Amino acid sequence: TMADETFDSMEEALAATKDQSKWYTKSLEYWSHVAPTVDGVLGGFGFINEADIAGSKKLLTSLMGSRKEDAVVVDVGAGIGRISSQLLQHFFGVIDLVEPDTRYLTTAQQSITAATVGETYCCGLQQFTPQQNRYTCIWFQWVLNYLTDEDLLAVLDKCRQALVPGGFIVVKENATRRGFVLDRADSSVTRPDPHFRTLFKKSGFDITKHYEEEGFPEGLFPVQVYVMFVSK
Repeated sequence: TMADETFDSMEEALAATKDQSKWYTKSLEYWSHVAPTVDGVLGGFGFINEADIAGSKKLLTSLMGSRKEDAVVVDVGAGIGRISSQLLQHFFGVIDLVEPDTRYLTTAQQSITAATVGETYCCGLQQFTPQQNRYTCIWFQWVLNYLTDEDLLAVLDKCRQALVPGGFIVVKENATRRGFVLDRADSSVTRPDPHFRTLFKKSGFDITKHYEEEGFPEGLFPVQVYVMFVSK
């Protein structure tokens, strides 16, 4: 959108918001007005849902093989359960949910019919404190652009300890070709890919797989997919 502005660093992008103390409340406020539907949560691009889920299914099949009944996954920024219901419940027996909007969280819980809903965290990602040694997979999608770098590093630090041995993180996020793009409307910054990789490595993860998701229309941010294991 025209309201987006590009900066050379995360610091500059955040400084341009004038009042950083309202960073997270502004984002919550924005989402509180968005309909709890696939088209709503995908910003009017509901038609990309199919390509998105198909790509993710291929990825999880390569990582998991078949469904693991005793494996626990957490859907971070679960929204209405779009990913949990269409993807994660076909691979994991238990799904935990992290979602700050109560309307969305209720919808997400109801959408999961083939797996057990484990813990639900009605909080922002920056406040999420996972149990240690619980997850086979932590799934972040279209949520990290709402976090500052500082909070992102803190979350990844907690998540490193939340994985079971051999557990992994999947990150599926918009990335810019260049620069940091601030969206004032929903209080988000889209980062360039090299910056993401720097943050992930800094957090003690090895990126074992990284690619750009296919099948999305031109004119949207490229979607980068990262699979990460704790560095040995």
